[in-house]
Amino acid sequence: LFSGNLYLEISKNAIETAAKLKAALKEKGYEFFINSPTNQIFVILENKKMEELGEKVKFSFWEKYDENHTVIRFATSWATKMEDIDALIDILYHMKKNEFNGTVSIQMEPVSIRKSVYYETSK
Repeated sequence: LFSGNLYLEISKNAIETAAKLKAALKEKGYEFFINSPTNQIFVILENKKMEELGEKVKFSFWEKYDENHTVIRFATSWATKMEDIDALIDILYHMKKNEFNGTVSIQMEPVSIRKSVYYETSK
């Protein structure tokens, strides 16, 4: 696994899709719980925004941040499609601007490390 760059090769998609999502979240003003260099992204959301996101995307939380905020984790994998990341970015962008009214179909593989975030919406 750690010889001949095998680890980097098999994790390339997970890291690239996570990097794109992380850059978009940063650009749109989302706050990070920790600055993770991996395929896991930990975002702090207002509880109300988390509830709004829950109407569009099913997920589980990472932990309570404080009385009004929750940390959620986005995790990408070898199977995450760039178009799924684009759809999630669109949801989060419009949610941040209080403009999102529709639903988007996103199918991402869950990662079973602790309380995984997973995505499942319908058109």
